[in-house]
Parts: sequence; C-alpha cells; structure tokens
Amino acid sequence: MTEDPSFEDFLKYLFSGNGWVLATVAIATIVPFVEHFCEGCIKRFFKRLYGDLKSLFHHWRHPPALPLESPTGPVPLNSPWYVEFPHITSQWQPEIVKSAALIRVKAPRQMGKTSLMKRMLDYAYHHGPRTVFFSFEKLNVEVFATPETFLQYFCASLTDELGFPPFQVAQHWQGELDCNMKCDRYFREQLLLKLDRPLVIGLDEVDSIFPYSEVAKEFFKLLRAWHVDGVGGNIPAWEKLKFVITHSQEVYASLSLELNQSPFNVGVDIQLPEFDLTQVQTLVQCHGLVWQTKPLQRLMKLIGGHPYLVRKALFEISRGPSRWRSFLKKPLPMRVSIMTISIAIYLICVSNRRWRKPCKPW
Repeated sequence: MTEDPSFEDFLKYLFSGNGWVLATVAIATIVPFVEHFCEGCIKRFFKRLYGDLKSLFHHWRHPPALPLESPTGPVPLNSPWYVEFPHITSQWQPEIVKSAALIRVKAPRQMGKTSLMKRMLDYAYHHGPRTVFFSFEKLNVEVFATPETFLQYFCASLTDELGFPPFQVAQHWQGELDCNMKCDRYFREQLLLKLDRPLVIGLDEVDSIFPYSEVAKEFFKLLRAWHVDGVGGNIPAWEKLKFVITHSQEVYASLSLELNQSPFNVGVDIQLPEFDLTQVQTLVQCHGLVWQTKPLQRLMKLIGGHPYLVRKALFEISRGPSRWRSFLKKPLPMRVSIMTISIAIYLICVSNRRWRKPCKPW
C-alpha cells in the first residue's frame, strides 16, 4: 500500500512552481485578522487543512453504487447523478405549460442552470410544444455587432432549428421597418402562425449579451413585449411563445433597462440553491464512500454545497487507490482553488476567535 504524503510533502505539492505567490497572498490575507500573529498560526492552519483532506480521502470503502460520470458540463437528461430540488420543480412545472410562460433561472456559474433548463425543455416537449435550445456562449463576437445583425441571426438560427427554409429570413428582412419590427413580424408570421403548437425557447447564459448594451436592450425589449402581448391575449399568436432564460449576473448591474422594457421583472423567478447536507450525503453514498458525519462536515466546510465542486471532489476521491497523492499533484490552477477556499475557511475560523491564542514559533 502506498504511504501517504507527509505534511512536508503536502506543503511542497501545494506551493510548488509559483506557489510562493500563493503563500504570500495567504499570509497577507491572514495577518490583518489575527490579533497575536506568529508563524505557528500559519502552520496550524495548513496542518488542519492537511488533516481534513487526508481524512476525506481515507474514508473510501466500496466501489461506486453507480457508474462514475464526469461532472464537467450539463448533467445528461437520463443521468442518475442529477440532484433534483423538489420545491423548485413544483415552481416551474405548472408554469411552463401555461400560455406565454416566461421562467428566469438565476444562479452563479456551474450551479446547474443549463442542466435544469434541459429538463424544463424536455418536460415541455413531452407535453406538446416544440422546443429550441439557444446558447449565447457559442456565438461569435460578430453576431453582436449591431441589434440588426443579432436579431437577424436569432431569427435565422430558430428557423433552422425548427426545420423551415433558411432563405426565408433574408426574403422577409427587407423594407424600411426598423430591426425590432422586422423581427417581430417575422416571428409572428413565419414562425408562430406556421406552427401547429406552442414554442418554448431556452435562452442559455444570456450574460454573454450584457457587454453589448445596445443589442441587449433591443433584444430584451422585444422579449418583454412578446410576453406581455401573450399574457394579455391581445395577439393570439404570442400566446404560443414561451421562454426559459438563464443568467448568472445581476442584470441591472450591467444594463440600464427601463422597468417596463425588461423581461427580468415579469414571469417566474427561480434561484438555484446549493446542495444541503442530505443531498451531499446521497451523492457520497452513490460514490461508494462510507462517511460518518465528521468527514461529510469536513467536505462541506472545504467547498460548501456548490453542486459542481461537490461532484468534482467526490468524483476525484472515488476514482482509485492513488487518489490522495494524485490529488496533491494536481496542476497549479487547482491548487489555487484549494488555496482560495482554505483562506476563506481560515478567516471564518478567525472571526469565531479560534486559533487566536499565542503559540510557539516553528
């Protein structure tokens, strides 16, 4: 059996390469918060981190209960690794079958927004509507050159996804009307009126459009108008159009949207939470880890209940017998992440007046 790395090995792995920069940042961050600062404070901090990580890796016992699945990217629809939030499901399922529905999902990156959107679209599809997934992250910068460029591309992309002739966009993008009116007319006449059922459009990571303020304002103005027309029943075609929108940033911090021209203050707002202790425990068991309360609490103390970080940590821990040593040998970016989390934990402990007692030098 491979011997575990010593505490000295741990420090060497953690601070190798440009690690001295991390050490400097750590000390500079910690010093202002410690009343009786000395080198022993730093040493106790890293020894505690070393012990916590070592304990986590040593509680692996059984093969995973399910085939391991990389946590990178959205969780597939049929994946047994998807963790559902029942209270959130009860919010969006009744809403997405309504006419002119608009659902907004907000959460930091890698919290599961796209995975949830995929499930919303799948649920809608099995209840009748056509569905289209539109990712803003995949678009080239040129698409955002002007509002007209973007809106024409948006119409062309949806036309292609729905299987209509792509050339019809250029044919109908003629005349003296402004780009918003052209887009409005095209949607109503060439998409909605030609569909025999409702259309649900998933707009994923709309944050990507925020830097292009003029494009964003015109686009969001249209979304708001379409939703209001659909809810009001003024124009029957718009009742068939529904949207699911995901974003990470606070919209009003990036754009100066008029309240009556924003889609972010209408419809249903959903904010994704972190995993709770019970959900993390379920994932721990699925990874074949036999943990009591203490190691589980240590994991959550290190990374909280962030969905991606929890799954990534458990995925790495459960992959094999060399997991502890290989974890310490991860590339510098991962060690930077560990370092950031560790400093945050240290400051929390300091705020609770732990480790403030004077200590002996190294």
